[in-house]
Amino acid sequence: MSTHSFEHTLLHTLANNVPHRIYAKDTQSRFIFANKCVAQEMGLETPEELLGKTDFDFYPHEDAAEFAASEQDMLRTGVPILNREEFVDCQTNQQKRWLLTTKIPLYDDNQKIIGLAGINYDITQQKHSQNELRAAHKQSEDMRVELQETITLLSREIKERQRFENALRQQALHDGLTGLPNRTLLVERLEHAMELSRREKTSLTLLFIDLDRLKMVNDSLGHNEGDELIKEVANRICKNIRKHDTCARFGGDEFVILLPNDITYSALGRITNDIIRAISAPLHLGGVELSVTCSIGCSTYPQDAGDADTLIKHADTAMYQAKKQGGNSVKFYTQSYSIGVTERLTFESELRSAISNNELLLHYQPQLDVASGKIVGVEALVRWLHPERGMVPPLDFIAIAEETGLIEPIGEWVLREACSQAAKWNQIGFSVRMSVNLSACQLMSPDLDDLVSGIIKEVDLPAQQLEVELTESVSMQNPEETIRILKRFRALGIQIAIDDFGTGYSNLAYLRHFPVNRIKIDRSFVNELTQENSSQAIVEAIIMMAHNLDLGIVAEGVETIEQHDQLAAYHCDLIQGYWLSRPLDSAACETFLREHRLLDQ
Repeated sequence: MSTHSFEHTLLHTLANNVPHRIYAKDTQSRFIFANKCVAQEMGLETPEELLGKTDFDFYPHEDAAEFAASEQDMLRTGVPILNREEFVDCQTNQQKRWLLTTKIPLYDDNQKIIGLAGINYDITQQKHSQNELRAAHKQSEDMRVELQETITLLSREIKERQRFENALRQQALHDGLTGLPNRTLLVERLEHAMELSRREKTSLTLLFIDLDRLKMVNDSLGHNEGDELIKEVANRICKNIRKHDTCARFGGDEFVILLPNDITYSALGRITNDIIRAISAPLHLGGVELSVTCSIGCSTYPQDAGDADTLIKHADTAMYQAKKQGGNSVKFYTQSYSIGVTERLTFESELRSAISNNELLLHYQPQLDVASGKIVGVEALVRWLHPERGMVPPLDFIAIAEETGLIEPIGEWVLREACSQAAKWNQIGFSVRMSVNLSACQLMSPDLDDLVSGIIKEVDLPAQQLEVELTESVSMQNPEETIRILKRFRALGIQIAIDDFGTGYSNLAYLRHFPVNRIKIDRSFVNELTQENSSQAIVEAIIMMAHNLDLGIVAEGVETIEQHDQLAAYHCDLIQGYWLSRPLDSAACETFLREHRLLDQ
């Protein structure tokens, strides 16, 4: 057998055994070769039956015309037809198939196109599978759309229900006139805040506010105008409290404010003074300009009470004390308000005897120099250890001491005891500055400078080791007189500090003339130092201002390493607070100083 004959036989055998349609056509699209698969798919018995025939002999005219046109285009251009999907409807065997068709031109030795060769892959099953997948996908999509519509409807229903429930809660927990929280919501928030305070070992404060002249407005202008007054007062109060505070209408002309975080005495004074000033500002009602005043009572958890009802009751009691004294003022709750006249007299008598009975004692809170890391001073803080009542908080007896004039002998005892302790520490090698607070009564005493100079000489304490502190509010009550008194102290060599600075009372023009050595930033700003608010800018501005005036800076109430680091970044000079140490008795403070290696070398 010749080689050519062998190749022809081999190709013919391969073509007939391939499970795909293989064929060849001349330039007129007439079959000149076909394998068995083509014949079978066309409904013919042998491939020879296709020879000389065209697609018009097997397919509908429209389909055959389309096939012929694409083939003639390829024969003319020489561009193959590659992997084109075609749907064929063979009329000779009534079969409908999807074919994946590839056709290429055939060339003679002179590179002239003399026909084409083609191969068809039957992809009918794949198309059916695709269609089934599409149908399944469409069904799934329809189900998804239906489910989404159901979810949307349910969401709308839930939102409507929530709106309805919120409306009910709003009505149940808020005052209908002002929109403020009512008594029920106040107690709910107060109990939650008390639980938080218990866990974090902090305190909270309650202010009970009562208008002094609402009855006059109702009697003269009518209850409608009285309601307008209540709404205006509520608005003014809310503008003068912090975002996290709660202002509630307790009933009638009574409001209660919950201050949920620790707050200093001076910062609290700033808030109450702002509220009093805002409420008393003139307003127009019924064509009449008028003003009302208010009385405010203050109680603190856990010092004054351990439950919500008692804390509210004590704030109410303190408010009535303010109202008894003519209103337009603030009173802080003390145990004496809850006792009868006889008991109050007994309390005062016991306080008078506290000095002679050695019931007063001092605790000392260290002050750290941020740059050197050394303890350079302590602040003396008075305590009263009652033989029966136990440790009486300063807020419970300082107010009575001021009312009765006992603050002067107590202040003198504090000054003498603190200077004596500083002198004792000097004798064993310690040298720290002793800071002592002065009250308004002490500051205005004509014999104050003689008293102080006499004490430091008596105990042999260098004057520069004594620092007297007066609050910003006290110093600004009579600035000219304060400057005169402080100059006498400076002449003695005694150092001077302004306490609770930044609470809103100071006049910077006066401060520039005050002969002071340092100012103490109020702890209300330090508490919020690591939060994103204005306190950061205020603290940084105070420190820069003090340094520009050649004044030292002490930050009070530093409780975390983050606050320490922030103050260090602002170049604060000194810090004190629980992060460094709680106030300590003399023995514990001496141990603390020794452990921090402050003994002079």
